[in-house]
Amino acid sequence: MSKIIIIFVAILFASIFLINCGSNSSSNEKTDSIKEYKDSIALDEKAEQDSIVNSDFKTKIQNTYSNIPENNYDLLVQKFVNKEKDISEYNKWLANIVENEFDGDTSYMTKKCYDYVYDVIDNIWGYDGSIDDKTLNKKWSNQYDLKHSNFEHLFEDGNGGWGTKKLTKVEFLGELNNGDWFKLTIKGGGGENDFSTTLIRVIKVIRKGNTFYVDNFISLTKE
Repeated sequence: MSKIIIIFVAILFASIFLINCGSNSSSNEKTDSIKEYKDSIALDEKAEQDSIVNSDFKTKIQNTYSNIPENNYDLLVQKFVNKEKDISEYNKWLANIVENEFDGDTSYMTKKCYDYVYDVIDNIWGYDGSIDDKTLNKKWSNQYDLKHSNFEHLFEDGNGGWGTKKLTKVEFLGELNNGDWFKLTIKGGGGENDFSTTLIRVIKVIRKGNTFYVDNFISLTKE
């Protein structure tokens, strides 16, 4: 009889132990589930906060770099906001204006930039009645970089006209002051198949609808 009681008690304790184990396992699973849910919410909140911060940062960058003086290229080049950009449309347009240059053509330049370019070329050629250095400096030094205004023409040089000219490289420098900036490498010369001279030009291009306009023109040292 005592043996039966002992066996019964053993079975009872075993059942209680199994029930407790099952209860603890269920409780642990529930705790883990709650933790995962809270972690998921925390991650979502962090992602949303990061998105807001990044958006605010981009806006701040755009606002900061929307009114930078353009009269010092050495400082200006440090401010360009570079990013991935499809410039295929620009490439075709740039090749066209370089290879079909007309110094008197205003159709691809803003009025202000054309007036500046015209005054620089007029000053360099130095004909009677041309704008003098003092007037040129007073008129344009606050808007354009006169240290890099050593150009006789836009996309060639000399006084005889080039017989050969080709835009060989277009480098997108970045965005600044509501425009896209490009560094152009142009090769050519006075004779046929003459690529003896290399010119480097930096231009700012603004877009209005489907039309592009040069809004700043910088001539770097010849290579």
